[in-house]
Amino acid sequence: MSELYGNLIFNGFIIGPTYEFTYNSQVGFPKRNSFYFDGLIDMAGNVLGLAENANYEKNPQKLLGATYAQYIKLQPDFRYYLRLSPATTIAARIMAGIGIPYGNSNDLPNIKEFWAGGNSDLRGFPSRLVGPGTFNAYSHPETTYIETLGDLKLESNIELRQKIYKFIGLGIFADAGNIWLYHNNPALPGGAFTSGFYNQLAVDIGFGLRFDFKILILRLDLGMPIRDPWIPENGSWVFNKIDFASSDWRKNNLVFNIAIGYPF
Repeated sequence: MSELYGNLIFNGFIIGPTYEFTYNSQVGFPKRNSFYFDGLIDMAGNVLGLAENANYEKNPQKLLGATYAQYIKLQPDFRYYLRLSPATTIAARIMAGIGIPYGNSNDLPNIKEFWAGGNSDLRGFPSRLVGPGTFNAYSHPETTYIETLGDLKLESNIELRQKIYKFIGLGIFADAGNIWLYHNNPALPGGAFTSGFYNQLAVDIGFGLRFDFKILILRLDLGMPIRDPWIPENGSWVFNKIDFASSDWRKNNLVFNIAIGYPF
């Protein structure tokens, strides 16, 4: 069995500006409707790569003997909070990310790539192992994947937050999303972004407890998948496979997360 570590390291330079704008209307007195927006623009190697006519395949360029990254990355994150009562809130998020590697890069540096799955993401799936696309890391037993990454991401979440007793709250949630590659990679079949991306979304549901200790919020979530992106389209919804009585099903499908703070 081999282990994939190559995508964990970028041995080169990332040179360029990053611009970020954040708006948060939750500050101050509690409101019935609150909004949060964070927009990120990240660029690297653009002037240098264009000046040197860099090309990943035909004319790769280096700086001080090391490769430099060339890409443009955009990442908007929008959140909406509806306060139904002092004890009940509905929170929703939609975020997208697109990284376009070009010139001197075939993909984004690993620290700039997107991932899916985990305690603040797709909570019914293992951390950082959803996608890209229809790729299933668990269908390749000859390789152990630490994480799978992509150049594009789409995710949406909705959560009902209910205070049930003093500092104890309940959360009921649903998450959907996936990541994709900008360029096809033979090592990750099915990972490239296509016009059928909406048929490749992972979906999960779950619930959890929130313990508000004022100085921090301890969050315990239990999620499970209801749509697996790597299963052929007609069988990707897995409601008919849910079997709480089966220990094997519980082991392979129930994901328990412990985290600090709300996921969004």
